Amino acid sequence: MDDATRLAVWDSRAPRSPRVRRRPLLLLLLAVCYAVAALGGVAASNAGNTYRSLDRPAWAPPTWLFGPVWTVLYAAAEAVWDAELAPAMNALGIALHEEAALDLLLEDLG
Repeated sequence: MDDATRLAVWDSRAPRSPRVRRRPLLLLLLAVCYAVAALGGVAASNAGNTYRSLDRPAWAPPTWLFGPVWTVLYAAAEAVWDAELAPAMNALGIALHEEAALDLLLEDLG
């Protein structure tokens, strides 16, 4: 076997990069996340009617205030994220961004 053939055989047996090996796991975890989100959406499909039927205390804020307050909170979280504090808040920041996106999606669907 000459050197070129030996090199070609060796290259074809080279281990794949860690990124390629983790791709199926990433796809599986994404599928699980979306399945759980869909299940939660189905389970909460009647949440608006349930919330309106609750006996809320007199000090409870009006329902129209929910959207603006959470918008301000998410904008504040974004400001903190942009203020170079990302290394200290990496996990929290990612969770807040995902929560914000999910809330916006669910608000549009509702």
